[in-house]
Amino acid sequence: MKKATIKQEVSFEGVGLHSGEFSRIVLHPDDGGSVRFLIKGEMIPAHYQYVVNTNHSTDLGKNGLVVKTVEHLMAILYILGIDSLVVEFLEGFEVPAMDGSGYYFYKSLKGLVYEIDKEREFLKIEKPVSVKNCTARIDALPSKDFSVEYIGSVEGSLKDHRVKFKGNAKDIVFARTFCYDYQVEALKSMGLAKGG
Repeated sequence: MKKATIKQEVSFEGVGLHSGEFSRIVLHPDDGGSVRFLIKGEMIPAHYQYVVNTNHSTDLGKNGLVVKTVEHLMAILYILGIDSLVVEFLEGFEVPAMDGSGYYFYKSLKGLVYEIDKEREFLKIEKPVSVKNCTARIDALPSKDFSVEYIGSVEGSLKDHRVKFKGNAKDIVFARTFCYDYQVEALKSMGLAKGG
């Protein structure tokens, strides 16, 4: 399989979920073979080695510069198979929240996917891997096919609910960031959810 970029530039703007600040980003086609974030002249690879925060968002950083809340955009790029482009921050430092989901990213990018002449690399899970914290666990298991199963509870409505994702974008693009009203003050006291 080949890597892919986009056929033309696409821009998004809006308020950042946590910073509450206006942000404007432009996604540029690129044949470099990876996703990178460009802010104030610094290129930050979208790679786990550059993750600097996972407290209610996934933030990437390098040399003191940080791009915040990249997870919805990165999920849509993965779903569409886009693995080569540059996300440039023209204003702000946080990916715009849009409607709290990845839908607007998906809608704008789905018809622009363009293959480039580079082979895609794959991660092969050869033995079970488990990562835990005090409230959650992620297990990665060997399999011939890609699938994701989420088991979780939503307070007051769902208990031990199972959701399977087998690659259909419509099953996931509307997933939204949310919290309960009693959690808002605690989030704001941590400097978060200013744009929520």
